Amino acid sequence: MTQSGPVSIPEFVYEIRREHIPALVDEPYVNNINNYRAKVKFEIAAYNPPNGVSKLYNTSWEKVTKTIYESSGFGGQLKKNSHFKNDLESLLAGAPNKNEALLLIFDFVKNKIKWNNYNSKYSSAGGVKEAYKDGIGNVADINLTLTAMLRAAEFNANPVLVSTRSHGIPIFPTKRGFNYVITGVEMNGKVILLDASEKYSQPNILPRRDLNWEGRLVREDGTSRTVSLYPNTYNQKVVKLNAKMDPEGGMGGMMITTYKGLNALEYRSAFNNQKEDDLIAALETQNGNIEIDQIRIKNQEKCLKPISEMIKFTKDDAVDIIGDKIYVSPMLFLTIHENPFKLEDRLYPIDYGSPWKNQTMIQLEVPEGYTVQSKPQDISLSLPDQMGSYVLKTELRNNMIHVTSETRLNVAVIAPNYYKTIKELYKKAIENQLEKIILIQQGP
Repeated sequence: MTQSGPVSIPEFVYEIRREHIPALVDEPYVNNINNYRAKVKFEIAAYNPPNGVSKLYNTSWEKVTKTIYESSGFGGQLKKNSHFKNDLESLLAGAPNKNEALLLIFDFVKNKIKWNNYNSKYSSAGGVKEAYKDGIGNVADINLTLTAMLRAAEFNANPVLVSTRSHGIPIFPTKRGFNYVITGVEMNGKVILLDASEKYSQPNILPRRDLNWEGRLVREDGTSRTVSLYPNTYNQKVVKLNAKMDPEGGMGGMMITTYKGLNALEYRSAFNNQKEDDLIAALETQNGNIEIDQIRIKNQEKCLKPISEMIKFTKDDAVDIIGDKIYVSPMLFLTIHENPFKLEDRLYPIDYGSPWKNQTMIQLEVPEGYTVQSKPQDISLSLPDQMGSYVLKTELRNNMIHVTSETRLNVAVIAPNYYKTIKELYKKAIENQLEKIILIQQGP
């Protein structure tokens, strides 16, 4: 016989007020502006019934990850391996060593299961077997399959829970803090991060959507650890440009641009499936409205190699002619004209997603009958704590102007207290690039 009686449920009303909150202004290189908005969130910490056993919820990240791992849509999927047994045996037969085996399995999964653009830490309704059979699935279908295959190949592979940039940064332990999963392989004292949902990704080069501070690697024994999601190698762009000026103000030549790291991933993702005419139009706009006569791209599908873009170009009105003098910017049409940082103060970090390095080497032939009258002063700027630097040098050798420039940021994220410092570095660098090399026509 059950007994019933009145149940008293206390109700609390929280009223939170704040006045004169300054507006958040979205600037370049912000991870997710909503991460920095003032907010209050509530999560159930425990259930304490009047006559019963209390139940605790999500009191630590360890308990959160254990709960996720034990679910059938997560850890349960990692136990399923019969459907890929034959494919894995064929892959391993062609692998001379462990490193090659890892790359072969990674590339196999990238090509075997296409991403349906759905983020999730749990497998889809049909699970990893159905995704493998159909060749399409969500992020968890793909990367849990990758983890399971690597484990079957005797790698120390585990899922890594991630909150994507658009999802925000989880502040307190909660299952809803993660919306994505990738694979981590513990090898030689390091963790190699893999995301097979991105066709052009590489080991430890994740798509930008993943680059959101830290993920949590979850081991089979229930333990977990945080791992940084940011790459520790430079995101590089190297430009080598050879051009010749004519006395009428035009210019023509060759430019080879090499992309490495995250730059290469994003270049391939943006341009590999475009028609050549559309690619040319985009590159002409990006490079100061030059006219591209020929283009050649190397290593479009070879993700472990830098992608190289070679163009033959011309540009009318590339320089200014006043009287008997020619005025030309040392960085030509690659000159940066505007500082991306405009706020007086900034309360949130500058997030580049990766350490990066841009290098430019220009050789410019002076028109016959002209000589260099003056050039910008060489400049070398540094950020504090070895965070980065900017260098530009200009020199004349015979009738050739040689310009070398390098901008280097050694960290992926710069704290707000350095905002004015880096803003000033950009300001001085732009002022330097806007100074002109002055050529004067020689007398008869």
